Amino acid sequence: MKACMDQIGTTVSLRNNLDILMRDQPDTKTILLLAAEKNSISDQQYCEIFKSYSAKILGGIFPKVLYSDLILEQGHVIIGLEYEMKHYLIDGLNNTDTDLEKSLSLAVTHLHPSRSLLLLMDGFSRRIGDLLSAIYDHFGADYTYVGGGAGRTSMTQTPCIFADNAVHEGKALLIGSYRNINVTVEHGYQVFSGPYIATKSQYNIIDKIDYTEAYDFYSKILKEKCNFEINFHELGKYSKRFPIGIEKFDGTIIVRDPVFSNGKNIRCIGQIPEDSVIHILEGVEQNLIKAAEVGTKKMKSKSPDYDIYLIIDCFNRLSYLGQEHYSECLKSINKNAPECSLPIIGVFSLGEIASDGTRALEFYSKTIVQCGWKQAS
Repeated sequence: MKACMDQIGTTVSLRNNLDILMRDQPDTKTILLLAAEKNSISDQQYCEIFKSYSAKILGGIFPKVLYSDLILEQGHVIIGLEYEMKHYLIDGLNNTDTDLEKSLSLAVTHLHPSRSLLLLMDGFSRRIGDLLSAIYDHFGADYTYVGGGAGRTSMTQTPCIFADNAVHEGKALLIGSYRNINVTVEHGYQVFSGPYIATKSQYNIIDKIDYTEAYDFYSKILKEKCNFEINFHELGKYSKRFPIGIEKFDGTIIVRDPVFSNGKNIRCIGQIPEDSVIHILEGVEQNLIKAAEVGTKKMKSKSPDYDIYLIIDCFNRLSYLGQEHYSECLKSINKNAPECSLPIIGVFSLGEIASDGTRALEFYSKTIVQCGWKQAS
């Protein structure tokens, strides 16, 4: 098992690092490749690189990636494993006609007898919620699930999933692992205003809140409570601090990240079920930093040491906290983290995925997921 970092993000630098990995660890069977979005590598060039190596290369493109305490907007994090991780691609996540039940039945057969699933999917796909429900129905509560949404901050859907020597758009990658994975989920946001009802919504778009155009409702709340005059073109500027939360049956809040508005509806990362109870939330910097620390301490309580320690944090949490405050977050994580064989690695994602078997599988936003596993467990 070996991990390395490419801080340059070109075809030459990626090949050099892969060559060194394969030279130092020639029995590598699977390579997890986490790429930052500003690399100077085309999709075709990625495909050509993948075909050059005997090891299976799986992963994706994310807004930024993490290696130890370094945040990279250009470059790669590379993890070489001496065992094969089975994988399965689910297609058609933007198509309402896609038969997810059939796809998942085939996936269960292909990935058996895994204990955990690492899920990487196009973060702008419309049917992520439907897919996660189907995954949970087919694989069951005995599995541990962890993952995140890949994609670029241009907010347009582009190819972003690495598998089968190609770069895929609108797909989900299921990676089966025989290892037991420990996972924690924290966000630190608090209720600012609500509750309200999403009286009209479809997939990841909220059309109406309490029978009022969603954007008008949202902007009116910020005007009344904060005296903010917001423009729908700048929705993301305010939603970093004031996201939307879905209240679950047990009272927990799942955060949804509003990323775009046409002046009427609001598009989020992640589905919002119609008639769900929602709140407008607020993020306070120190609470968000504290949430990361809480998650790290929980991970340590589950096990004193791990071989691989992976962080999947929302890109907009990083954007909202800024480099200075997020550096505090990383210091806290590194201070409280369990012993790790490899440096801490991670991605800044477009939505986070997790379930430790005690609750249903969820797609989160503005949430930090931490997970770890041992090579032999």
